[in-house]
Amino acid sequence: MTNTVAKFVEVKSGQDNDAKNNWFEHCQSAETPYIIITKRTTFADVLWDHVSYSEKQGMAFREGEATIQREANLICRNHEINISKCHANSAQISIAGISIEDARKCASDIFDLISRLTRN
Repeated sequence: MTNTVAKFVEVKSGQDNDAKNNWFEHCQSAETPYIIITKRTTFADVLWDHVSYSEKQGMAFREGEATIQREANLICRNHEINISKCHANSAQISIAGISIEDARKCASDIFDLISRLTRN
């Protein structure tokens, strides 16, 4: 049996606050990236927020902001997403108005990016 790690949670637009809160608590206790996909009918938004990490880690994110921005833009380019839909800084990465399947791929890549940065 393989052990898979949940990398993000999917919620419907305007709903599922309990799911977001539960996911936040999970991410905070597990010290993993807090990533949410908000789904609409055919499109979705992806959000990573640093809130599940300590202030010390937040400072490390601020020091690595250029890397976060560069890598987030690379994720968008790799999935052929218009760069204007991708916004990144030391506290958040957001990608708006993309297909649900692309959102899942991007969320997974963002999880891997933030996990890699927090291991260093």
